[in-house]
Amino acid sequence: MTKDRLNIYLPSRIKRRLKELSEDTNMTMNDIAVDAIKDRLDRADTVNSAPDIVLDRLGQVLNTLILLAQDTTDQDIKHLIEELEETQQSALSAIQKEQAEIKEILIDIRNRQ
Repeated sequence: MTKDRLNIYLPSRIKRRLKELSEDTNMTMNDIAVDAIKDRLDRADTVNSAPDIVLDRLGQVLNTLILLAQDTTDQDIKHLIEELEETQQSALSAIQKEQAEIKEILIDIRNRQ
Protein backbone atom coordinates (compact mmCIF):
# COMPACT_ATOMS: atom_id res chain seq x y z
CA MET A 1 0.00 0.00 0.00
CA THR A 2 1.29 3.44 -0.92
CA LYS A 3 1.67 5.82 1.99
CA ASP A 4 1.59 9.60 1.88
CA ARG A 5 3.10 11.83 4.50
CA LEU A 6 0.83 14.07 6.59
CA ASN A 7 2.17 16.51 9.16
CA ILE A 8 -0.22 17.40 11.94
CA TYR A 9 0.04 19.56 15.03
CA LEU A 10 -1.19 17.96 18.24
CA PRO A 11 -1.77 19.64 21.55
CA SER A 12 0.98 18.52 23.94
CA ARG A 13 -1.52 16.69 26.17
CA ILE A 14 -2.81 14.58 23.27
CA LYS A 15 0.70 13.84 22.08
CA ARG A 16 1.70 12.75 25.60
CA ARG A 17 -1.35 10.46 25.81
CA LEU A 18 -0.59 9.08 22.36
CA LYS A 19 2.99 8.35 23.37
CA GLU A 20 1.85 6.61 26.58
CA LEU A 21 -0.63 4.47 24.66
CA SER A 22 2.06 3.65 22.14
CA GLU A 23 4.37 2.42 24.89
CA ASP A 24 1.60 0.48 26.65
CA THR A 25 0.42 -1.30 23.50
CA ASN A 26 3.76 -1.70 21.73
CA MET A 27 2.28 0.08 18.71
CA THR A 28 3.82 3.02 16.94
CA MET A 29 2.21 6.40 17.42
CA ASN A 30 1.66 6.49 13.67
CA ASP A 31 -0.23 3.16 13.69
CA ILE A 32 -2.47 4.35 16.52
CA ALA A 33 -3.20 7.61 14.71
CA VAL A 34 -3.94 5.79 11.45
CA ASP A 35 -6.31 3.39 13.26
CA ALA A 36 -8.09 6.29 14.97
CA ILE A 37 -8.54 8.18 11.71
CA LYS A 38 -9.72 5.05 9.91
CA ASP A 39 -12.27 4.32 12.68
CA ARG A 40 -13.57 7.89 12.48
CA LEU A 41 -13.91 7.73 8.69
CA ASP A 42 -15.66 4.34 8.88
CA ARG A 43 -18.17 5.73 11.39
CA ALA A 44 -18.82 8.71 9.12
CA ASP A 45 -19.45 6.38 6.16
CA THR A 46 -21.89 4.31 8.21
CA VAL A 47 -23.80 7.35 9.42
CA ASN A 48 -24.07 8.87 5.99
CA SER A 49 -25.42 5.65 4.50
CA ALA A 50 -28.49 5.55 6.80
CA PRO A 51 -30.59 7.89 4.60
CA ASP A 52 -29.78 5.78 1.54
CA ILE A 53 -31.05 2.66 3.30
CA VAL A 54 -34.29 4.43 4.21
CA LEU A 55 -34.76 5.68 0.65
CA ASP A 56 -34.15 2.18 -0.73
CA ARG A 57 -36.75 0.77 1.65
CA LEU A 58 -39.28 3.44 0.66
CA GLY A 59 -38.69 2.54 -2.97
CA GLN A 60 -39.42 -1.11 -2.19
CA VAL A 61 -42.62 -0.14 -0.39
CA LEU A 62 -43.69 2.00 -3.33
CA ASN A 63 -43.10 -0.85 -5.78
CA THR A 64 -45.16 -3.13 -3.56
CA LEU A 65 -47.94 -0.56 -3.51
CA ILE A 66 -47.95 -0.36 -7.28
CA LEU A 67 -48.30 -4.14 -7.54
CA LEU A 68 -51.04 -4.18 -4.92
CA ALA A 69 -52.87 -1.34 -6.62
CA GLN A 70 -53.55 -3.53 -9.60
CA ASP A 71 -55.61 -5.92 -7.44
CA THR A 72 -57.22 -3.61 -4.89
CA THR A 73 -60.07 -1.13 -4.58
CA ASP A 74 -59.66 2.64 -4.42
CA GLN A 75 -60.25 2.57 -0.66
CA ASP A 76 -57.47 0.02 -0.18
CA ILE A 77 -55.11 2.15 -2.25
CA LYS A 78 -55.89 5.26 -0.20
CA HIS A 79 -55.19 3.34 2.99
CA LEU A 80 -51.88 2.00 1.66
CA ILE A 81 -50.82 5.47 0.54
CA GLU A 82 -51.58 6.84 4.00
CA GLU A 83 -49.43 4.10 5.54
CA LEU A 84 -46.61 4.94 3.14
CA GLU A 85 -46.79 8.62 4.05
CA GLU A 86 -46.68 7.75 7.76
CA THR A 87 -43.68 5.49 7.17
CA GLN A 88 -41.95 8.24 5.24
CA GLN A 89 -42.57 10.76 8.03
CA SER A 90 -41.25 8.34 10.63
CA ALA A 91 -38.15 7.66 8.54
CA LEU A 92 -37.46 11.36 8.04
CA SER A 93 -37.88 12.00 11.76
CA ALA A 94 -35.44 9.20 12.55
CA ILE A 95 -32.91 10.62 10.07
CA GLN A 96 -33.23 14.10 11.58
CA LYS A 97 -32.76 12.67 15.08
CA GLU A 98 -29.62 10.79 13.96
CA GLN A 99 -28.25 13.92 12.33
CA ALA A 100 -28.80 15.90 15.55
CA GLU A 101 -27.01 13.18 17.55
CA ILE A 102 -24.12 13.21 15.08
CA LYS A 103 -23.82 16.99 15.41
CA GLU A 104 -23.69 16.64 19.20
CA ILE A 105 -20.96 14.00 18.91
CA LEU A 106 -18.93 16.19 16.55
CA ILE A 107 -19.29 19.17 18.90
CA ASP A 108 -18.19 16.99 21.80
CA ILE A 109 -15.17 15.77 19.83
CA ARG A 110 -14.21 19.33 18.91
CA ASN A 111 -14.60 20.48 22.51
CA ARG A 112 -12.31 17.70 23.72
CA GLN A 113 -9.60 18.89 21.40
